[in-house]
Amino acid sequence: MSLISRLNSLAHVYLRRHETEAADEEEVLSYVESLTETKVRDGAGGEEARRAALIEVGGIEQVLEQIRESRPGYVVESFARDINYARRSLCRSPGFTLVACQTIALGVGFGGAVLSLVTSLLWRPLPYLESGRLVGISQVLPHSVIEFVSYPDYLDWRAEQRVFVELAAQMRTEFIREIESAAPPYVVFVQILPSWVALTVEGEPDHSVADWWFGYSKNYKLVGWINKFEDKPAEFFWDEQLANRTNTSPHCILVYKKSGA
Repeated sequence: MSLISRLNSLAHVYLRRHETEAADEEEVLSYVESLTETKVRDGAGGEEARRAALIEVGGIEQVLEQIRESRPGYVVESFARDINYARRSLCRSPGFTLVACQTIALGVGFGGAVLSLVTSLLWRPLPYLESGRLVGISQVLPHSVIEFVSYPDYLDWRAEQRVFVELAAQMRTEFIREIESAAPPYVVFVQILPSWVALTVEGEPDHSVADWWFGYSKNYKLVGWINKFEDKPAEFFWDEQLANRTNTSPHCILVYKKSGA
């Protein structure tokens, strides 16, 4: 059946539903009367015969309801009846209607505010391009609850991995706090090629660790500089050699000594 035929059938049923229901009711009553007469001829009394006929049919209203449910457009018609009933009920109780509307409005507004807050705090995407593709990897040593990766291991992973598009490193906040509380006499700062630069939305690398160190290192003096290379030996510059150092490697190790230590 085409769409136009279905629409015509639905319109016909809806516009003439009162006539259709009257015809259905007349047909069901006629059948009950015919069944009652049959049982009377079989020797049953009038009231007993009608009661037996109704039991056999299943009830006039029940049969009519089944006929309505099988009619095209019944779901739409039932929904419209429910809406109309709800409208009449609300109009009869304007006070309840006002309180219900205000409660729903407050509930929707509060739910939207909570969802916005949770989204901004928990589900806010990282400030990197395609942040959903970012994953974190680490290693845990036996009898240790701290997840970390040493710098040599990081370099090995970076050189040998074939799974990820790029590999970058970050320093955990608790390590920074440990350094600040310990105030060690020497600090080794590893400068790694900022591979985040290709990933950030703004096109800038994440300099949070570097910014922290260059502020914290005011009490330290640079005493050593090491350039790391993958294809040749490392270059070492110590004390007075630092004036002639060359920054020819993206991977540098800087050794700092605490002033007065």
